[in-house]
Amino acid sequence: MNFAVLPPEINSERLFSGAGSGPVLAAATAWTGLAAELRSAAAAFLAVTSGLTGDSWQGPAAAVMSDVAASYVGWLSASGAHAEQAAEQAKTAAHVFEAARAVTVEPGLVAANRAQLVSLVGSNLFGQNAPAIATAEAQYEQMWAQDVVAMLDYHAGASSVAAALTPLSWPTQTLAGLAAPAAALGSVARSISFNVGFTNAGQGNVGAANIGDFNLGLGNIGSGNVGSGNIGGINVGSGNRGSYNIGPGNLGNYNIGLGNLGDSSVGFGNAGDHNVGVANAGFNNFGFANTGSNNIGIGLSGDGQVGFGALNSGTGNIGLFNSGTDNIGLFNSGTGNFGLGNSGDYNTGIGNAGATNTGLLNAGLVNTGVGNAGNYNSGGFNTGSTNTGSFNPGDYNTGGLNQGDYNTGYLNSGDYNTGFVNAGDVNTGAFISGNYSNGFFARGDYQNLIGWSYSITVSEFPAYGTLDIPVYIPFTGAIGPITIQEFTIPSLPLDALVYINGTPIPIFYDFGPITVDETTTDPIALNFVWDQLYHYEVGPRTFGPYEIPLFSFPGPGFANSTTSPSSGFFNSGTGPTSGFFNSGAGSLSGLINLGANNSGFANTGIGGLGNSGFINDGALQSGMANVGNTISGIYNSTTLDPTEVANVSGIANTGVDLAGVFRGASRIHNLGFANLGFANLGSANIGDLNLGGANFGSANIGSGNIGFGNVGGGNVGSFNLGFGNLGDHNIGPGNLGDYNIGLGNLGDSNVGFGNAGDHNVGVGNAGFNNFGFANTGSNNIGIGLSGDGQIGFGALNSGTGNIGLFNSGTGNIGLFNSGTGSFGIGNSGNYNTGIGNAGATNTGLFNTGLVNTGVGNAGNYNSGGFNTGSTNTGSFNSGDHNTGYLNSGDYNTGLANSGDVNTGAFISGNYSNGFFVDGDHQGLIDGTPGFFNSTTNPPSGLLNSGEGSESGVGNYGVGNSGFLNFASVTGAGSSGLLNVGALQSGILNLGSTISGFGNTGSVTPAFVSGVANAGTRLSGFFFTGTGP
Repeated sequence: MNFAVLPPEINSERLFSGAGSGPVLAAATAWTGLAAELRSAAAAFLAVTSGLTGDSWQGPAAAVMSDVAASYVGWLSASGAHAEQAAEQAKTAAHVFEAARAVTVEPGLVAANRAQLVSLVGSNLFGQNAPAIATAEAQYEQMWAQDVVAMLDYHAGASSVAAALTPLSWPTQTLAGLAAPAAALGSVARSISFNVGFTNAGQGNVGAANIGDFNLGLGNIGSGNVGSGNIGGINVGSGNRGSYNIGPGNLGNYNIGLGNLGDSSVGFGNAGDHNVGVANAGFNNFGFANTGSNNIGIGLSGDGQVGFGALNSGTGNIGLFNSGTDNIGLFNSGTGNFGLGNSGDYNTGIGNAGATNTGLLNAGLVNTGVGNAGNYNSGGFNTGSTNTGSFNPGDYNTGGLNQGDYNTGYLNSGDYNTGFVNAGDVNTGAFISGNYSNGFFARGDYQNLIGWSYSITVSEFPAYGTLDIPVYIPFTGAIGPITIQEFTIPSLPLDALVYINGTPIPIFYDFGPITVDETTTDPIALNFVWDQLYHYEVGPRTFGPYEIPLFSFPGPGFANSTTSPSSGFFNSGTGPTSGFFNSGAGSLSGLINLGANNSGFANTGIGGLGNSGFINDGALQSGMANVGNTISGIYNSTTLDPTEVANVSGIANTGVDLAGVFRGASRIHNLGFANLGFANLGSANIGDLNLGGANFGSANIGSGNIGFGNVGGGNVGSFNLGFGNLGDHNIGPGNLGDYNIGLGNLGDSNVGFGNAGDHNVGVGNAGFNNFGFANTGSNNIGIGLSGDGQIGFGALNSGTGNIGLFNSGTGNIGLFNSGTGSFGIGNSGNYNTGIGNAGATNTGLFNTGLVNTGVGNAGNYNSGGFNTGSTNTGSFNSGDHNTGYLNSGDYNTGLANSGDVNTGAFISGNYSNGFFVDGDHQGLIDGTPGFFNSTTNPPSGLLNSGEGSESGVGNYGVGNSGFLNFASVTGAGSSGLLNVGALQSGILNLGSTISGFGNTGSVTPAFVSGVANAGTRLSGFFFTGTGP
């Protein structure tokens, strides 16, 4: 039948009507079942005849019978293999049909085009609709061409499937015909044509994973192709979807060139038929970027024109020599493309004839990569769909050169395999021709299985003998005495009305009260002895054997717990599945995927519609870190519901019907992940013009800053140069105040180290306008002076109760401390342990906040470094109650999350699990964020309990971050590890308002920092009691 002469109304209706591929797949299942029964029968028959031959079958007649039985066993085995071949060919036929229907125009679209044409013609009274009529006719011609290509592909694929089928031979019927089976086998052997390579289905192929005949290359579906990844016949090139093409990436027939959509075009990026040139949209054009038919020239719009038009024809194009609509680039002829020579729609790249592709020369749909003729693939030259890898004719594979479906590995012609060159199904290993097996070169089924099971076996044991049991039980005692206390029965009135001869006579009488005196009964003695000898004879009898199963996880693969048998390692869910650590309903391949029909790594599917690639969340996506539906490329998202088609390709776009790089309102000019704002370079920034990570504000350079114009990390304020500053215009680390130059200063306009006050120059001064070391007071010049306006040298320490050198303040131990109760060097705050802390009760370096354990924290109650938020465990967090790094939101567990209550990385939404997620409530298990949490309010993280909200692992209470902390006060959590109490940071502390390691507070708040201290207002190491 010549499909080219049939209009799309007929071709589309034929492919979309009827039962579809269901009956063929049902037939494949039936053939598979028959194959299994034949293999089982052959095994049973062989076992019986082998036993007879070695026992009762002796002599010449028995030898003849043995030969016949062996021939019959061989026929059963060959028939089983034939049934397996028929099942595989039926599956291939179903795949060919689904592939053809995927590219066929839906009948509704054809009907809508014809209805539009009728409307336009009917209202074309003055010729005003001529351009629109021409466009509608051009679209109709494209539909015609697309349907013809689909039907030709289907015909070629179905023909190759039919050609691969061979008739089933019958076994011999008489003993005299024993030579016939040998002759038949010789005939079959002579009819076999050899392929060169692995996992080719057909004959005369040179390469690997070809389905068809006489292909030279990899992963072709069809016959006579020279190249790789072609769907069709007689193509020279790669990634073509059609027949008789010369060149790569053509969608159609008889094209010479690359990326042409239609038939019989010569050139690059043409959409239509019989075009010669580049980027022509229409029919019979010669030149560049013409829109219409029968044009000769450049940039012409219309029909039959000769000459030069505009630089672009069509509508809304930006660039040079584009035809079509809303394209950006050069020589694009479709709609909404970004790049060079794309003839399809919404593509980003070069020479894509399909739709919504990111890459080069893709003729299919929603691919990320090169030369994919199939759909939803991440990789190169895939003729199947939803593969992660290259040269796969099958579907949902992770790897390369797989003819079958749902494989993880390479060169598998069966289904659900994990490994290499497996011809059977559900195998883990390599070169396995059987099914449900583990290992290498296994031919049978269920071979080399390692189940996770354990049972206790009690062997058979006899029991016999005699048993004498002497029983001697003396029993003495008494019952009583029993005393009944005195009790009184109150009076009971008895009133009655008696009729005698009709006359009523009332009767009134009170009964009682009655008093019973106390009564005591003497004890009753009990005294007897049970003295008896019991004699029993036991046996003889036998018990057992007994097997007590404790647990069992049988099946192929290793440590899988799927409902249906799976290959691979540690997979769970319904299955069948291949790969590693996959879970959820349905079938998958790859690593750590969740949901049905995913391939690749860490993808989450919805509604049974999977993804290929890496860390995608949604449906029908390829590439990396995309969120939505029908998206290719890297880090794209949509503003639609995940169930709605977005048609987005490229890099870092947000919206609908987009191609290119960084397009869409919320992503304009941001470079990085999870940014909210404009022109940020980095990740998890909230604001504009930030360079770094987790900044909250604008124009910051560094990470974890809150404010404007900071250079460094962990600053709270504006125009600070350094890290851990709390204030404005500071130069240096750990200053608490404004306009300080140095480190660890508490106050304003100080120059130096560890000063507490304003306008001091030097080290460890407490007061105002001092110049020198460790002065206490104001306007002093010198060292260790106490008072005001003095010049010279005083004591080694000023202030009260200091131990060390050059300390001012009270109760300090160390050097250059100017606060109260600090231990270390240059602390200007109170009760600090460390160096340069301007805040209070910190353990570490240059902390300007309160009760921090770490370095450069301007916030409070943090365990880590450079946190400007509060109660964080980690570093560079500008939000609160986070466990991780670079989080600008709150209550996150992970990395660079700008939203709230997320578990994962680079999440700008809220209450989500995963990576690179833009929306809310994404990737959840059982509808709650995190994993295995039991809190009242939503937390992030793992195994948290209590009222929530929290982040981290194993915390109890409210407001904790970190690991295994217990909050004793509602809403006053801790950061760090194994802390019990409230408002703490560090490790193994007990109490309230404590930083450091292993400290215990005796009152609330305790104000303790350091290591292993017990008491209140303490810093340092191993102190007890009460400090200053």
